[in-house]
Amino acid sequence: MAGSKAAARGAMGVTIALLIALVFTGMARAEPFPLSPGMPVQAPMDHAALLEDPAGDIDPATVLKGMLDGEFQPLDGKSTSVGITRSAWWVRFEAVNPGRDPVEWVINFPFPLTDYVDLYHQRGDGSVDHVAMGDRLPYDSRPLPGEGFAAPLTTGPGETSTVYVRLHHEYGDGIDVYFQVSSPKAYSTKQHAIWMVLGLFAGGAMLLFLYNVVIFAVVRERVYFWYLAYFAATQLAFAAASGFGNRFLWPDRPGLGEFAAPLFSALAFMLVVQFSRTFLETRRLTPRFDRVLRVVMAYFALPPILFLAGEGALAAQTVMTGGLALTMLPVYGAILWWRGETSARIFTLAWAVWFVSVALLIGRFVGLAPTNDLTLRIAWMGLLGEAVLFALALADRIRLLQRQKVAAEQQARLALERSEAELKSQVAARTRELQDTNDTLSDLNRQKDRFFSIIAHDLMGPFSVLIGMSDLLKRRISTLPRETIAEYGGDISTAAQNLHKLLENLLSWARLQQGAMSYDPQPYSLNSSVADVTELFAPVARQKGIDLTAETPPELNLRADRKMIETALRNLVSNALKFSRSGDRVRITVAQSDTETRIAVTDTGIGMNAKTMAALFSLDQKLSVAGTEGETGTGLGLRLSHELVERHGGRIEVESEPGAGSTFTIVLPS
Repeated sequence: MAGSKAAARGAMGVTIALLIALVFTGMARAEPFPLSPGMPVQAPMDHAALLEDPAGDIDPATVLKGMLDGEFQPLDGKSTSVGITRSAWWVRFEAVNPGRDPVEWVINFPFPLTDYVDLYHQRGDGSVDHVAMGDRLPYDSRPLPGEGFAAPLTTGPGETSTVYVRLHHEYGDGIDVYFQVSSPKAYSTKQHAIWMVLGLFAGGAMLLFLYNVVIFAVVRERVYFWYLAYFAATQLAFAAASGFGNRFLWPDRPGLGEFAAPLFSALAFMLVVQFSRTFLETRRLTPRFDRVLRVVMAYFALPPILFLAGEGALAAQTVMTGGLALTMLPVYGAILWWRGETSARIFTLAWAVWFVSVALLIGRFVGLAPTNDLTLRIAWMGLLGEAVLFALALADRIRLLQRQKVAAEQQARLALERSEAELKSQVAARTRELQDTNDTLSDLNRQKDRFFSIIAHDLMGPFSVLIGMSDLLKRRISTLPRETIAEYGGDISTAAQNLHKLLENLLSWARLQQGAMSYDPQPYSLNSSVADVTELFAPVARQKGIDLTAETPPELNLRADRKMIETALRNLVSNALKFSRSGDRVRITVAQSDTETRIAVTDTGIGMNAKTMAALFSLDQKLSVAGTEGETGTGLGLRLSHELVERHGGRIEVESEPGAGSTFTIVLPS
C-alpha cells in the first residue's frame, strides 16, 4: 500500500513538472500562425523566432528534433536585418490549419541576395520536406519564380506545420530574415505586379539610355559619355540587386550573379564620381576637392578584389562605407547652387534622392528602419531616381548652354554694330597715327642726317692733324730738329688716340642700336673696376695738371655687365677731364644702399648752363664743344653712356653750374 502511494506521488510529480515545462515552453514560443485558403500576402514576424549559428555548423537534424527550440529568440518587434555577417541564421515558424480542408500556402523570402536558403517543412505527422534554394543555384531550380526565394507548402486540416529555414553566405554578406506568407494566388498576383514594375523600370531605363545615346551622338560632350557609362553600370547593379538579372540575364550562371552585385555596385559608384567630376568641372574649379574624388574612385576598386579574395563581408562593408563618403557630393553641389551655379540645382536634388535611399538602406541594415516592400527596394529605386534626375540635369545643362549661346550671339551682334559704328573713327585715327609715324620718321631721318654731319665734322679734326703732320714730316723730316719731330709725333699720336676713341664710341653705339652688343650681367668688384678706370686716365690727368682721385668703400660688389658700366664710366671721366683746367679736381665716388648703387664723377671744371644740360642726351643737338685745351669730340660718349646705363634699368643724373663744375651720377638698381 505504501509503495503504491509512493508511486502515485512520483507520477504526480512528473506530471506537474511536465505541465510546468509545457506552460513555460508555450510562453517562450510564439503562437502558431493561423492559415486560411485565401489569405493575402502578410509578414508574420510576431510568429517567428531566430537562432544564430556563428560557426555555421549546426546539424539540421538537431534543429529538426527540436533540441534547440529553447534557444530561438522571438522576432516580435525586432529588426529582421542581421546586418553583414558570416554566421548562419535559422528561422523557426509555426503555422496551424484550423479548418477542415488542407491549405496550400507559400512562404517567400524576398531578399534576393542570399547564397543558400534551405527550407525544412516539418509536418504534423513528423515527416520533413527539404527545399534547397539560394542565388548560388540555377534559377530554374527554384520551386516558384520570383525575385526572392519562395516555396509552396501544404498543411492538412487541424495540422500544425513547423518550418525551419537556414540562411547563409559562403563568404559573408548582408542577411535579412524577413519573409512573407500568402495563398498561392496572392503570391502570384504580387509577383506579377512586381515584375510589371521591374519591367517598366527596365524599359523606361532603356528608353532613357537610348535617348541620351542620341544626345551624346549630337553634342559629343564628354560628360554625356560618363553619364552613359554610369547609367549602364547602374542598370546592371539594379539587375543584380533586384533579382532581375538572376531570372533574365544569367539564370544558368549563379556564380556570375553572385559576383555581379559587388562588381556593378562598385563600378556604378566609381563612374558616378567621374560623372560628377566632369559635370561640376572640379578639376578646373576646385583642384583639391578633385584630388579627393579621385581617391574615392580608386577606393571603389577594392570591393570586387575583396570579394574575389573570399572576403564577401568586408567587400560589402567597403561598398557601404564608400557610399557614405559620397555624401560629400550633394553638399558640394548645394554649395555651388548657393553660389549661383544654376546647373548644380538638379544635380543636388539627384544626390538628395540618393542620400535618402541610402539612409533608409543603412537604416534597415542596422535595425533603425523596418524591412518591408519599400525598404527592400529603396536602394535600386534611389539609384534609378538619381539616374533620371541626372538626365534632367544634363538636359538643364543643354538648356543653359543654349541660353548662353543666344546671349553670346546677341552680344556678337551688338559688338558688330559697335564695330561698324567705330570703324570710320578707327580708320581716321589710324590715318592720323600713320601721319604721326611719318612725321616721327621724318624727324628721325633729320636727326640721323644731323648726327652724320656732326660725326663727319668731328672726324675731320683728327684726320686733318694726322694728314697735315704726317705730310709735314714726310717733306721736312731731314731738316727738322729732333725735338720738333718728337713734338709732331706726339701730335700725331694724340690725334690717333682721339680718333680711336671716337670710332670706338661710334662702333659701340651702333652695336647697341642694332642689338648686337651682348648683355651679360655678372657679380664683380666695383672697387677693382673704378681703380682700373682711374689708372687708365691718370696720365691724361697728370698731363693737364688735374687731381684725379677715387673714393670707394671696401668690398663693394655690383651685379652688372662690367664692360658696359666701365665704358660708361670711362666716357664720364674723359668728359670731366676734357672740361677741367690745370689745378682742377676730378673725383670718383661710390655709394651703395639696399635699393641702388650710385657712381658719381665730379669735376671743378667749366660747368654748363641749363640749356646745354637739357640737350645732353639728344641726337638732334650738336654738343661737340672743344675742351679746355682744344680737345675735340662728338658728344656721342654721353649718349652711349646714357643708353648703356638704361640697359641696366638705371639712369644718369646731371648737376652743373657754369664756372663751378659738373657732377654726372650713374644710378643703378642694387
